[in-house]
Amino acid sequence: MKLDSPEIICWGEILWDVFEDHSVIGGAPFNVAQRLHSLGVNTLMVSTIGRDPLGESVLDYMRQKGLSTQSVSRHDHLATGRVNVILDEQGAARYTIEDPAAWDHIG
Repeated sequence: MKLDSPEIICWGEILWDVFEDHSVIGGAPFNVAQRLHSLGVNTLMVSTIGRDPLGESVLDYMRQKGLSTQSVSRHDHLATGRVNVILDEQGAARYTIEDPAAWDHIG
């Protein structure tokens, strides 16, 4: 998808939320971009992901959903972001952010 003039630019992390039994692509800015796109808003996501299998999965997912990847750069030495999510008995989440991550170097 080519975006000549996006209506909305979302800048920030794309990462994987890693639960005990599954993983989900996320990051608040990415979630916003994805939702706006699903509503028909011309959206551009600006982020950095690793040059790794998780990063490839992000790009595949974005292409599959029709999201532009033109402003998602790749970092050669840092991994695609991951956040480990632990849910307690009541379903409240505790997050552990893996650091460093590619999205810390968006540029």
